Formats: sequence, structure tokens, C-alpha cells
Amino acid sequence: MNLKITAFLFYLSIVFTGNAQTQLSPIFGDHMVLQQNTIAYIWGTDKPNTKITITTNWGAKETATSNVLGKWKIPIQTIKAGGPYQINIKGSSEVILKDVLLGEVWLCSGQSNMAITLKGNPGQPIYESNHAIATSHNPQLRMFKVTTAK
Repeated sequence: MNLKITAFLFYLSIVFTGNAQTQLSPIFGDHMVLQQNTIAYIWGTDKPNTKITITTNWGAKETATSNVLGKWKIPIQTIKAGGPYQINIKGSSEVILKDVLLGEVWLCSGQSNMAITLKGNPGQPIYESNHAIATSHNPQLRMFKVTTAK
């Protein structure tokens, strides 16, 4: 490779990694639920070769180092169902996840019927859905919806 190309690639690597900071995969965020009584993995990106420490207020603490591409993945031991908890992720910057529950995580998939909410679709309400929503008394139910590709 000629010297100009090598110098340019080196410059790009400095520009892109110099502005990197601790980031999580979009699946992780406030109000999430992690599976109870297991080892749950949390992952993201940061500057290459950066020490990442995850600390939870249920007592788990783990450390890893991001690889040469800046990717990292850390296993965290979870305890029995409960919460809300907080998770602190510290690398080149700090990310704090709040209102995290530990419990049962259910993954649902299917065809178009999986996209229908409890309220139903416009013009097609689900039988007694308004009553079910109004009388729900479980603030610990959480839902994460993956957006569909178009």
C-alpha cells in the first residue's frame, strides 16, 4: 500500500475512534426487563481497548475490555425477580440505565397479527380492550417493539 493511502487510513481511524464513547446496543435502555436468575449479556461499543465496567445495585459487577474494533460484551449474573434496579456502564463515558426490572422475558414473533396492539387497529378494535387497559394494575409489564424493515 502506498504511503499516502496508509496515512489517510490512519487519520480516519483516529478521527472515528477519537470521538467514540460508551454506547449500548439499542435493545438496552431505561425501563427494560432482564431475565431473572441467569447470566444476561450486555453489549455495545466504545473506543478500542477501553476498560468497560458494569455495576448493578443488586450487587453484580463485571469488567471487560473493548476489542480493536471497539466492541464489547459483558455477562452479568441476575438474581430473582424484582426491581426497579439501576445499571451503570462505565467506559470512556458513563451510561446509566434506570428502572430496570428482573423477571420473565418473553419473545413473541409471528405474522401480521403480532403487530396488532391491545387497542386493535383503527376501525377494528379488540373486544373489551378499553376495559382491559383501563383496569390493568400491573406497572411491571414492559414491552419492547422492534421496528419492521421496509
